[in-house]
Amino acid sequence: MENDLYFYENKNILNNFFKNIPNIIVLDHVLTRTMKKANVILPVTNFMENSGTVINNECRAQRFFQVYNPSFYNKNNDRRSSWKWIYEIYAKLNNLNKKITLDKIIKKCEKYVPILNGISLAAPPATYKVYNRKFARSSLRYSGRTSMFSNINIHEPEQPKDEDTIFSFSMEGNYGSNINYTHIPFLWSPGWNSSESLYKFQKEIGISSKYGYTGFKICQKNKYKIKIKKIYHKHNYNNQLIIVAYQNFFQNNSLIQKSNLIKKYFNNYYVIFNKNDAKQLGILNNYLVKLYCLNNTFILKTYISKFLNQGLVSLPLGTKNIPLSFLGKIIEKIKVLK
Repeated sequence: MENDLYFYENKNILNNFFKNIPNIIVLDHVLTRTMKKANVILPVTNFMENSGTVINNECRAQRFFQVYNPSFYNKNNDRRSSWKWIYEIYAKLNNLNKKITLDKIIKKCEKYVPILNGISLAAPPATYKVYNRKFARSSLRYSGRTSMFSNINIHEPEQPKDEDTIFSFSMEGNYGSNINYTHIPFLWSPGWNSSESLYKFQKEIGISSKYGYTGFKICQKNKYKIKIKKIYHKHNYNNQLIIVAYQNFFQNNSLIQKSNLIKKYFNNYYVIFNKNDAKQLGILNNYLVKLYCLNNTFILKTYISKFLNQGLVSLPLGTKNIPLSFLGKIIEKIKVLK
């Protein structure tokens, strides 16, 4: 579900794994190598087209909200959130009501996964209203929406109903710095350009929101002692090096790699050698080398580093068909091409 397994695991292992599975169902919004193995593909919405909860590095659960309903603009679009597909299948198999809201799903997550207790507090329930109205998703400048479908019908169609969040899919609804709510969909105030009106929503300029932080910490801070095991020892030079990863903001995410702009401007992948290892192997900067590991081969340019520990080789794991599972594996052979 919305994960390309080939991003994580050796392609040879996965190919053998999929051969033994008669029925494969994949839910995703982009074409992946995993999807190509599927018997059934269920199209899902992306992060802008659905609502849900994420947990950040401080254990704070934060809600993200759907920007628009794709089926409103294209009636033939039958994409749905992954959790809606999963629940519909479950409901069909168990003769249950096929409709369920995000709030109910979140409550079930808290019930059956205790560590997630508190995620329902990340945002108000969808039934929360002020002055018996939901909150506006769009600013008053969205009034031009009335002409969007004028070529089809001069009468504006009714906006879709959102049963999963506190927002309406329109400019109608509550909005303003005088209304107590932390989830602000946009910035606007009379007489101010959008970003300039930010101070209207802050308790102290540049410091904090007038109505508090968004989200909810589902667990408190604890002090832990972490013991890091030594994973390698003094190296003997037999052309075998241990793989570690190097991180690149624009390259180590499986989804962002599909961007044409990223492919165009961030296409320089390389393998990093320790300067002493490189000297022993007769490798210089910008050499083209072929690496052999677990019946896989990778061709990359070289970069010599004085900071990388001896006995290690750093690869762009997650890119160039090099899965994350190669972390800690041994390079079996290195061949200099030019």
